[in-house]
This record gives sequence, structure tokens and C-alpha cells, in this order.
Amino acid sequence: MATKNKGLPMLGVERRFISLASIEVRAATEENASIGFKGHAAMFNKRTWIGPKKFGFYEEVREGAFTKAIKDSDVRMLLNHDPNLLLARNTSGTLRLTEDETGLRVDADMAPTSYAKDLAIVMDRGDLNQMSFSFLPVEKKEEWSVTDAGDDVRTLSEVILFDVSPVTFPAYTETDAALRAVGMELLMEAADMSDEHRVRLASVIKSGVMPPDLAPVIRAAAQALVELAQKYEPGTPTRSQDDPLAIKSEAIRRRMRGYAALSSEWAKGT
Repeated sequence: MATKNKGLPMLGVERRFISLASIEVRAATEENASIGFKGHAAMFNKRTWIGPKKFGFYEEVREGAFTKAIKDSDVRMLLNHDPNLLLARNTSGTLRLTEDETGLRVDADMAPTSYAKDLAIVMDRGDLNQMSFSFLPVEKKEEWSVTDAGDDVRTLSEVILFDVSPVTFPAYTETDAALRAVGMELLMEAADMSDEHRVRLASVIKSGVMPPDLAPVIRAAAQALVELAQKYEPGTPTRSQDDPLAIKSEAIRRRMRGYAALSSEWAKGT
């Protein structure tokens, strides 16, 4: 397995899903008492295929990936990743996250709201048995490699954790704006467009009015992207791994594949 460079451009906030082998839901003993929950939101060292077959990649989460987030982050437990359906929170002491030999363990005292009570019922019945977590990979803490079969493998050794969530449907619901902006983002990346030009280009997209001085910049960016496409062909053995243009092409290709994978409508659980 060949190892690629670390710290490639991130894909935005991501979500991963697992089916729970065991769930413990503790019923409230009093009318306004908390509802207990125990389970896992992530599993370590279990290679999972992310996205559709054509554009996806394998992914593994290493032990210790959540250590810093558990210590430093303000993490919520939500229902279906909905911020309006808050169940528990680590900073209030009602959500306790730990790493064990399996993965990210969740131990929560869920608020006795109507939706939490309904959740406890459907989980106890086995109707809802999947968990998810929202995260961002930490720069230089993700590693890409390629299997002998040519499949990309992403290994996460540290992540920024936002929330854990029991989910009804394990669907990828990535930010629509991010997905719609993929093409333009790749265009700007290919041309090394300045921050000023990026901001102005975003304004142009909203207004539909192209300033005369910005038109040449857009044409140059488009030409740069064409040159990258012509330069880079996946799997070409003669491509120099030290060629800056090839390195940029590889990063952009991987970003494109990542967005394609994350825009699929269904996530494969583990």
C-alpha cells in the first residue's frame, strides 16, 4: 500500500454512521428524571467504504482520534443531527464520551423531553439502531494511501468532534452550499486565485454582474484547470511524485472524489 501526502484539502463537516450491536436505554425512574443511554458512535480500525462504488474511498478511524476532542470540545448529543432536538451535552456533564477498545463510547443522561422519551421507546424496540457523529479532520492528522487494487484509503488519527446522534436514516446531508460550490472551489484552487479575487467572484455569482477587470482572472483560472486535467491522468506510472503540478492535480482529484462520495444519498454503516 503506497502512502500519499497528508493534510490534503478538507471536504467540510462530515458524518459517519454505524449500526449498534448493543444499546442500553435506561428508563426514567421518576417523571422528570433523565433517560439513560449507552452505545457507540464510532468504531476503531474498521475499514469502511464511503460513498458510491465509482467515486468512493475506504476510511479507517484510529485509536486516539477523539482523545483531544473529548478533552477540549463542546460536544452535543442530538437526535438526527437536529440542533433543535438536544438530548445531552458534555460541558453540562450529561454527556460522557470515552474511547475504549471498540471506539467512541457514548454514555448520556438524556433530558426527559417528549422526543427523548419517544426515542427511548423506538430504540428499546429496535426500530432505531444506528448512531452517527459529525466531524472535521484535523489538518495533517489524516493520511491517504492507495491499496494494491488502486482504491484510496483515508486514515483519520485526529478529528474535531461536533456532535453524536442517534439517527433514523443514515443519509449524508452535507452542506448543500458546499456541494454546489465544488466546481468553483476547484477552479479557484487550480488557479491559485487570491483571497480578494475569491471574495469578488463569490459576489459575482450572487449578483450575476461580471466586472471587466475580473473576467481575465476567470479565464486564466479556467485555463489552469484545463491544463491540470490534461497534465494529470490517474495511474500514469511516469508521473513524477515531486512535480508541483502533479501534486496539485492529485489533491484536486481527491477532493473531487471526496465530494462525489459525500454527496451520495446513503452511507454504508459498519
